[in-house]
Amino acid sequence: MTAVLSETPTRLTELVVDLSDTFFFDHALDHIPGMLLFSALLDAAWQSEADSAEAAGVSPPGLAGRLRADVRFTKLCELNRPTTLEVAAGGDRWRAAATQSGHVVCTADFGFAHAAPQVYPLGQIVGTEPAVADLVHRHRDANILVGRTYRDADGPCQALLLSAPAGHPLHLIDPDYRTPVEIVEAVRQFVIAMEHTEYGIAIDTQMLWCSTVMDIPLRIPRSVPISLRYTHREGEGRRATCGVTLVEAVTGADLGTLTFSWCNLSPSRYAQMRGKS
Repeated sequence: MTAVLSETPTRLTELVVDLSDTFFFDHALDHIPGMLLFSALLDAAWQSEADSAEAAGVSPPGLAGRLRADVRFTKLCELNRPTTLEVAAGGDRWRAAATQSGHVVCTADFGFAHAAPQVYPLGQIVGTEPAVADLVHRHRDANILVGRTYRDADGPCQALLLSAPAGHPLHLIDPDYRTPVEIVEAVRQFVIAMEHTEYGIAIDTQMLWCSTVMDIPLRIPRSVPISLRYTHREGEGRRATCGVTLVEAVTGADLGTLTFSWCNLSPSRYAQMRGKS
């Protein structure tokens, strides 16, 4: 079941942007990254869920819970303008949005559901090389959260989900568990690498994140080996959509799914879009 959503007023807050954050701002950007917007809206929705559950006298989903979310980016969020985050109850989900200068830049529906505790088998996979930094569009090695892609026989492409190292900003959020932000970032990197290695997209392509639909655990222990399995890709022109399954690497059990959509832009087309050509 999902915690009962109380009829609470809309939650409004200002987005705090720390340009020195070594994860969200891994390299120089001319806009606020989508991952920061996703993280901030998720935090606001989870706080609303916890407050609602407390008001209703029930317990919010714990570590065994699941997150069902639909996140959509409508335009780039500028660095030099205030950004307002808004969360309101809507049925059994929280409706969230980020607004800048009167324009919505990101919308998200978040549903938090109770689930039976997941029993993970003992096992360990070692010796995984991290993905090449350029292939996942990361500059700092500590921010690479996936291993190199591989195939089992004629199976689909896969990559191991790496854990953020000790001292990493994501590790500080929860030292024992991978959070949804960490999982989504790892899948995003996997999708980017696949575009370059499997579909021949040029390495300097700007891949703008458009949307993600997910049904994933709220927490996965860092000690559990997890694989990301690429299931399909569809696309016309610059836009593409793909599916990825979270897999318990020892048994092969499916743990969740994510569907990513994005837009591939050449450096010149991106500059033109940003008015810099």
